Amino acid sequence: RQSLAAWSRPTSAIGGAYPRRHGPFLATHASRNVNCQCAKRLLPSVEVLSPPCNPVTSLPINSPTISVEGKRVLITGASRGIGRALAKGFANEGADVLCLARSSADLLSLEGELKREGKKVQILAVDLTEASFKEILKKLGPIDTLIHSAGLARHSSIQDVSQETFDAVMALNVRVPLLLSKEVIQDWRHLSRGGSIIFISSQLAHIGMTNRSVYSASKSAIEGLSRSLAIELAKEGIRVNTICPTFTLTEMTAKALE
Repeated sequence: RQSLAAWSRPTSAIGGAYPRRHGPFLATHASRNVNCQCAKRLLPSVEVLSPPCNPVTSLPINSPTISVEGKRVLITGASRGIGRALAKGFANEGADVLCLARSSADLLSLEGELKREGKKVQILAVDLTEASFKEILKKLGPIDTLIHSAGLARHSSIQDVSQETFDAVMALNVRVPLLLSKEVIQDWRHLSRGGSIIFISSQLAHIGMTNRSVYSASKSAIEGLSRSLAIELAKEGIRVNTICPTFTLTEMTAKALE
């Protein structure tokens, strides 16, 4: 297992730029908080390797060989769940965390928590599906690492999928990461520097599950985007990876994990 700090180190080596893949239910730092009983109930034929579930609060970023001290890390969906835990983890290791989310109340709570501990944090409440990414980046300044953690899940049978549901899920889960990455890459090219892009995907990009067709499709799209960008950008020192958690106890998954 590798520390999440490893995902934030830019590299120009083609061998280090390909997205890493994890087998179903193989735990990583981002997926070790798993409701095993729920997974076994939904997928009885799959052997679940992860430990018992605890709410995800802060993910360990430390590494004996890699430091994120002073790095500027932009995290979408940072107000809750995995995004919030990542913000705390990077801040605890000395990174400057730049946090985007819709909920200003949750962002203010995160900001207060981190500042009381002497951490460096900036917050910006914004609806990413309607935002100008150029304006966001102008406000926040240059970054070293971009983490796409914002996501939307609306589960239903295929017969109940509406166009509105499809468009909403694809807008936040696919369109936003693609177009925000494009703007960040453009800035890095302008500054002649490398960087790191991390997509929070899902094991549902690799396996099927009842009532998860739209969500699975959106995460599969992210996997394809990550693979292509990794190859396209490796020569410029821009590293692209995905992390694929399984069931992780967050506000978004709480109902499914009951």
